Amino acid sequence: MEHALDYFCKVYNLKLGDLAILLKVKQPQINSWKKGSRNIPEKHLVNLCDIFNVPEDRKYLFERSSLSDSEMSEIQIYVNKARLKNYIEATEDDEEKDEKIDKTVLSLLELNVQVSERNIEILKLIRELKSELQNFIHMPDKFYARMEKVEKLIEELKEE
Repeated sequence: MEHALDYFCKVYNLKLGDLAILLKVKQPQINSWKKGSRNIPEKHLVNLCDIFNVPEDRKYLFERSSLSDSEMSEIQIYVNKARLKNYIEATEDDEEKDEKIDKTVLSLLELNVQVSERNIEILKLIRELKSELQNFIHMPDKFYARMEKVEKLIEELKEE
């Protein structure tokens, strides 16, 4: 499994050494955070939130030794929102920009955010479905009755 700091660096195309420079720490200190031998100090958690465009109430994500699929999708939302914000800031004073291209780029960036949000919704439903089915795993009759309902629903969705 990939540590959250590695994942953030990967999606932002940032090397751990560069992250260490941004945080004004040595790379071995980041490695000790990743190994869990040292906690990430609060001031660095706040700085990580700023660097990676993560709300401070979600700073715990940086300390995860691995991320769930929904957490990775959530991070993709932060990445896409940052790209959208950066694009808007970079082009707002550009008098020669092509409005048609600008609208297309903005639409694509907004679509990426929406896709990630929908993916999180899908993952939540899958988790709920899994939990509900596991409640009946020791009751074969009820379990297979529910599985049949799920299979029928899937078939209905395929037909639409």
